[in-house]
Amino acid sequence: MGGSAQQYPRGRRRRPQCARLGVARMTYEKILYRIEEDVAVIRLNDPAKLNAVSGEMGLELLDAIQRGAREARAILFGAEGRGFCSGADLTGSGIDVTDPARDVGKRLDGIFNPIIYQMRAAEVPIVTAIRGPAAGVGCAFALAGDLIVAGE
Repeated sequence: MGGSAQQYPRGRRRRPQCARLGVARMTYEKILYRIEEDVAVIRLNDPAKLNAVSGEMGLELLDAIQRGAREARAILFGAEGRGFCSGADLTGSGIDVTDPARDVGKRLDGIFNPIIYQMRAAEVPIVTAIRGPAAGVGCAFALAGDLIVAGE
């Protein structure tokens, strides 16, 4: 191959271009994100709703997983409060749960499926740390990790 691209072993990469250039990052309000000893720690952070995943949280989570896969050697994915995730947050979602013609599939395709896809496609290992309920999409997040650690 004629390219001069340098190969990096799994999990050992240069700092991402946006970090080197000082490009603004997404501001997280529904999740917590930090790098600790080459591990990206991502935590759902809406314990009042048992970390039910809203559209906003879903977008933040997708960004954080992509960011963690670029910046770290592994990702630890957990949650604040007494439960991991109670599923999708249907309040304020624009979905009328009483309408028999509602299309929940749009929400799955637009928000949740891309998160699961990114988790499975990440080139770094993802450990999901589960404590308490993991219902609906929360169960899918838990199972999408490479290693699941669960507690009461």
